[in-house]
Amino acid sequence: CFSGFPFVIFRSPSSALQAMTPGNTSLCCRGFRRLIVCSRTREYRQVAIHSELPKGLILEVGCHHGITTATLSHRVGSELVQGVDRSAAAVQTAQGRFPGLRFSVLDACAPGALLSLPPFSACFLDLGGDAKLSTVLQAISELQHLPRLE
Repeated sequence: CFSGFPFVIFRSPSSALQAMTPGNTSLCCRGFRRLIVCSRTREYRQVAIHSELPKGLILEVGCHHGITTATLSHRVGSELVQGVDRSAAAVQTAQGRFPGLRFSVLDACAPGALLSLPPFSACFLDLGGDAKLSTVLQAISELQHLPRLE
């Protein structure tokens, strides 16, 4: 089931996770080699700290103020990590806190928006505390359109 796009970790509110049944997760997760789901920020950041990461570029969608993006950059190098968020204010804060990292404004749920980015081997997706299941599924659907690697 998890062959194709190498590596996706996402955080979503527990209400959306509870709504994910085996039927709809198999549909939304088709094509991913590895999918880790976290309902709390602490768990999400622990995965960023302790998980084995593939070689190549890492994208964090929903980077907010850049903390997890910075954590990832400490592990793999700042040149291999990029954070995106749909909020210009959040990206501006992240750039101010971590000026050596790459951040940009991008709505990952907008059709085709992720295709404007270079190919990534891993994606951390933080949709935050109020994301609905439909938003989670839309973001994962957009990730599936990224070029397959390896």
